[in-house]
Amino acid sequence: MPTDPSLPSLDDIRTNLHTLLISDIEDLDKFENWLDVLITETYGQVLCVNLFIDLKNRCLDTAVVANVIDKMVFAGDQARWAFYKYVEEHQDETFFNHLHGPMVLENDVYVRILPLADMIEYYLREPLKLPPLTYEAEQEVLERFFKLPPNRREKLGVVTEVFRGKMLNGWVTSKSVLDSSTAGLSSNERADRIRDRLGFSSLDSGKLVQIIYPANFDRAPNYVPTTLDSHFGSVYYLSTDAADDWGLTCCLNPLHDGLRERVHKVFDGGLTDEFEMTLVGEITCVPIPNPGHLINEALKRASS
Repeated sequence: MPTDPSLPSLDDIRTNLHTLLISDIEDLDKFENWLDVLITETYGQVLCVNLFIDLKNRCLDTAVVANVIDKMVFAGDQARWAFYKYVEEHQDETFFNHLHGPMVLENDVYVRILPLADMIEYYLREPLKLPPLTYEAEQEVLERFFKLPPNRREKLGVVTEVFRGKMLNGWVTSKSVLDSSTAGLSSNERADRIRDRLGFSSLDSGKLVQIIYPANFDRAPNYVPTTLDSHFGSVYYLSTDAADDWGLTCCLNPLHDGLRERVHKVFDGGLTDEFEMTLVGEITCVPIPNPGHLINEALKRASS
């Protein structure tokens, strides 16, 4: 699938990843079988390159990654799924093993972008006693947070505890970059553009919202993401160089760059009224993921 002959081949990446991990691996036959299957899957190839980038740049400990491979349940043809299933089920062992960080935020504010349905499920359903994933729940949130007169609108201080999603973390981007890169777009154009630039490859409808964090946010340390912060559904996640103090998403559209990203652990105590939720817009078009672009971008990062 890669088209640039100047880039390393996927076979090169597989060989280099094998070299980096072999001294920490206990079950050699399982490891080599897993690599053989992984490199045949489009998104398995991305996982292979991501792990190579993180290990080459010493963003992850080889022993931690080897432990996942040794202990994950793999006896078939779903190599990528087996890896991430173990990571999601054993986050206490794998989570936040960042060898670089935490990072400092200067002259900027964090923003978390997510579908309104996820905002309801992870933050608002419990405190507002909403039914799960229904049209009625969405309409009540829109009414209480956006349609009422400003002095009567609900505030995010009502969220006293965050219900966990797939992972025990929150992914955030830069408000200054987000604002400057979408200036002049309508709300729906902005939602489509942000969806693409964040690599939300499965999001083809619904509303996007953003949680604007307080200035000088210090409730949890934040880090440049690694492979172990991601999950099975994040097919457009790509690792970055150790010298970078932000991660960078891979945009679904090759014409645009990704967006800055960092990750923090879900913090105790929920949100406060210093956090603000705003409506980004409505997704109006179906995303068109380009696996060839994704793999080529991954190989570019691996060769830097």
